[in-house]
Amino acid sequence: MLPAKREMLPIHSNRRWFWLTLALSSVTIAGLIFGISELIEVLFFRHVDELTLHYMYLSRSVISSVVLTFWAAWFVLHERHTNELRLLRANERYRGILETTPGAVVLYDRDLCVREWNASAERLYGYTAEEAAGQQLPTVAVGKRPEVEELLRTVREGRPVLDLETQRVTRDGSPVNVQLSLLPFTEDGQSMILEVTQDIRERIRLRDKLLELEK
Repeated sequence: MLPAKREMLPIHSNRRWFWLTLALSSVTIAGLIFGISELIEVLFFRHVDELTLHYMYLSRSVISSVVLTFWAAWFVLHERHTNELRLLRANERYRGILETTPGAVVLYDRDLCVREWNASAERLYGYTAEEAAGQQLPTVAVGKRPEVEELLRTVREGRPVLDLETQRVTRDGSPVNVQLSLLPFTEDGQSMILEVTQDIRERIRLRDKLLELEK
């Protein structure tokens, strides 16, 4: 729970600064309008009758309300647009990092339903992101189901699985030796699993060859 609280603090702080800035700027604009109005009254309307002054005060209030309304609307819309651009850039950065990561990154829920599937996963397993999204994790061999369930149970208990050598299957059913890491991941309050695998077939081939040479 502590990391979530740390993430929320900057958001609340930014909101407070946003409303404080809007309030102070609105007060400043209102003060400026009233100050200019008073100056015009002193310079040009010092000797007018009370009815004219009444209409002047009324006009000043209307002008202030209209200006402040437009200012507040522009300020809120500008802040919203800025936040949307910031989120868009953050999403593009996230997608760029995800797609250029050398490891095969797969995100899925408790039911093994795939949510994310990066380019390295496409190259390693042969499934495109569109084919894998929303489907049951297609890379688990039938004989590996018990192992996967045990690993998922470990992750749900808050203990990540790191650098485990195991096997996955590609689209054509061929087994592939991989180094597997499983990490807990939370998205919109939902607990998920982040899987990162690397192809270690060449490493195992070299290791087996060294063992043969030693014999």
